[in-house]
Amino acid sequence: MTQLSYLNYLVLLFEICGVLTLVIDSKKYNQKQQTKEEKLSRFFGWTNIVLGVAAYVGNWMMQNIM
Repeated sequence: MTQLSYLNYLVLLFEICGVLTLVIDSKKYNQKQQTKEEKLSRFFGWTNIVLGVAAYVGNWMMQNIM
């Protein structure tokens, strides 16, 4: 089975974008009291983190099972 060499970069990109969205965007929206935007940025931040973890686990499973 061939390994996708760009998948590690994709996982890192998802994780970094998710954390930065949670830390920077959510804080700014909270300070400006924009609750809808804050909730949406939290949703997208956690979605990026979950996608990064899912891609990492999926890659790990494919390497170890196949």
